[in-house]
This record gives sequence, C-alpha cells and structure tokens, in this order.
Amino acid sequence: MQSWDAYVLAREDGLGYQLSAFGKAVRQAYGFDTIYLTARIHRRICGILAVTRVGIPGHPGAWISSPYCDAGGILADSQDAEKVLLKAALLLAKRKGIPQVSLRSARSFAGIPPELTRHSGKARLLLDLPRNPLDLLSGLKAKVRSQVKKPIRDGLQFVMGGRELIRPFYGVFKENMRDLGSPVHSVRWMEQLLTAYKNRAHIGLVSLPDGTPAAGGLILCHRTTVSIPWASSLRCYNRLNPNMLLYWRFLEFACRQGFQHFDFGRSTPGEGTFRFKTQWGATPVFLHWADFNPFADDPAVPLVRDAGTDVSPARRAVEIILSKMPLSLATALGSSTRRFISL
Repeated sequence: MQSWDAYVLAREDGLGYQLSAFGKAVRQAYGFDTIYLTARIHRRICGILAVTRVGIPGHPGAWISSPYCDAGGILADSQDAEKVLLKAALLLAKRKGIPQVSLRSARSFAGIPPELTRHSGKARLLLDLPRNPLDLLSGLKAKVRSQVKKPIRDGLQFVMGGRELIRPFYGVFKENMRDLGSPVHSVRWMEQLLTAYKNRAHIGLVSLPDGTPAAGGLILCHRTTVSIPWASSLRCYNRLNPNMLLYWRFLEFACRQGFQHFDFGRSTPGEGTFRFKTQWGATPVFLHWADFNPFADDPAVPLVRDAGTDVSPARRAVEIILSKMPLSLATALGSSTRRFISL
C-alpha cells in the first residue's frame, strides 16, 4: 500500500483517515474488511476510494467511507477520476449484494449538486496554523488565554506518547462516554490505531499534580493536517480546565512540527462543542455525506438524507439508561456493540 499512502500524503487535501492504516486498524480491531479502489493513468494513481463493510453478522450491511469518523470518501485529481471511482464502487457493491454505499466527504461530489449532499447539521471545524505557537496564543481572546494558563499555574501536567498512554487515556475516555450515554469504542480499537499508524498517531494526557488522569486525546497526522477524532475529559475536574491544556498542547505540537491545519472534528452548529472549537479560531466547513443504492435505476444519484439534528426519543432513552449504568457494565456493552455503529 506504499503507492496508496504516497498519493494520500502528497495531496494537501488528503486526510489521515484515508491512509491505509485506518483500514488495517478496523480489520484488526473489529474484523471488518476494507476494499481499496484506485483510478490510474498509465499506472500512475490519479484517485483513491476505500470502502469498509460494516454490518451485523448475517446481514450484508453497508460499505462506508470511512466508518467511525467524519470524512473519507474519494480523493481524486479530476472529476472524471472521481466519477469512475464512484461508478466502480457501486458496480462492485451490486455484484456483492451490498444494499448501500455511504460516502462521507470533506467536500462536494463531482457531478452532484452540493445541496443534495451538504450535511447542514454537522460542520467540520478547521484551524489554519502559524509556524510559531505563540502567534496562535496571542491571537486568542483574553479569556481563552487565561483558561489555557490556569491549569499550568495549578500544576497540571501534559505528556504525549504512544501505546504506553493507552490505558490511562482509555480510563478517561470510557468514563466520559458513559457519562454522555454513548457506547464506547473498545480499548483494542485504540491499540490497533497506534499500531497501524505508527509515528502518525499520538496520545496526549493531562494529569493532576498527583498523577490522576483528567483529560486525554488521540491525534492522527497527515502530512499537512492533524486530526483529533477522539478526546475526553472527566467532568469532576472541569473547574481545573484540563481540556483547555490538552488542546493547547496539541495545537502547540502541530505548530512546532510544521503542520498547516488542525482538524477539530465535527460538531453541531450552536452546541457547546462547536463553541469550544471556534474559540480557538477554527472555521466551520460543512461536510458532504451521501448514501447510494447500488440497485437503483440511477445508482449515482444519492438518496435523500434526513438533515435534521433532533435526537430521537428512543436514542435519548438509551443515552439516559447507559449514562446511569455502572462503568464496568457500560464499558463491556459499548465494547461489544460499538463496532456496528458506523459513526
């Protein structure tokens, strides 16, 4: 997969989720296979698309690009190459009996009106980075700078590393997911991400002066962009602002390493996480998600999506029940079911 990864890394608009390491991690952690499609001109790659089958046993499921994250989809040099890749994916899905192909993209699709795929309920928050982190800090509002400096004054410590930090990070992550009423990824998922991405994946951990973990996150690095798909902090320590220190250290790292962009991930406009990310100067960019039916008369026309952001009563009830479970039970339940939830 060297030529695949070389293509993704050469593209400034490539994503860490599009590297072959993502599919490897999914396979090793959750057992789902990824199919890698390439468009070529004279043997030279001019476009790529990776689709992963996600579904419960005994059901064909769906092909997703990419599962468990905001964006993946097609990366191509031209609209013609993009159309060829979409057509190939739909033909192959039909041949294999896959009823749906879902593509999550950071930009609009070739030949499809953008209003048909724009996800009005979710935006990706992107920040352009200076080379000097002090320039970034000085451009923040005084309140934000104060919230960054407070945990440092109070003796909170930040460390960045790899597999040695998985357990303390996962301890924070699973408790926060339980409190939110959201099924948690298995610890094996985090382990396999670190294994597959090697030096392109890092864990950051913020601890209290006594060493108690308070916040943590996992970042994935493309040549130009650092993405933070998973991060958590413990509510009981919110007054100490560990999350502010966590994100500042990640931003500082990204600046010093010469990355051009920081991808905070998706949020719903107007909600708390959206405001948290925009306070750093991040700009919202609406995502483009599309579902296709390979068996339709015109399979390249996306299905109509529900753009609403309201949480269904059933989902809200599940969240309440899960949030009240003992941590060990919530973790076991989440670890056994999370792989079937493609977002």
